Amino acid sequence: MSKPEFDSDGFQIVKSKNSVKSKVIVPTKDFKKQDIKIDIEKSRRRIEIAIEELKESQYLKDIVQKTTDQQLCKAADEMHFKAKTYYNYLHYSRKYKEINAEFKGGKDG
Repeated sequence: MSKPEFDSDGFQIVKSKNSVKSKVIVPTKDFKKQDIKIDIEKSRRRIEIAIEELKESQYLKDIVQKTTDQQLCKAADEMHFKAKTYYNYLHYSRKYKEINAEFKGGKDG
């Protein structure tokens, strides 16, 4: 191994990376644009086969059987919540009026 060379300022002199002579250059004429051909009929058949396999799969049958309107629609729970809220509002409004009327101080008092 040879000693590293230093310039007058004390920096090590490094050989340029661009001076590599063994680099192989590929001529651009070797690259040709290839036309991509898509067989639409073959693609359509593959899609249809995939759909048929999915329709016949046990997984899909299980999912369809497990799905009910209760899982898809939360409206029933929302309506119960709104009804209970409205009931509580009316109930405690009436209680408030009763208590207020009972303990309200009058002018005669």
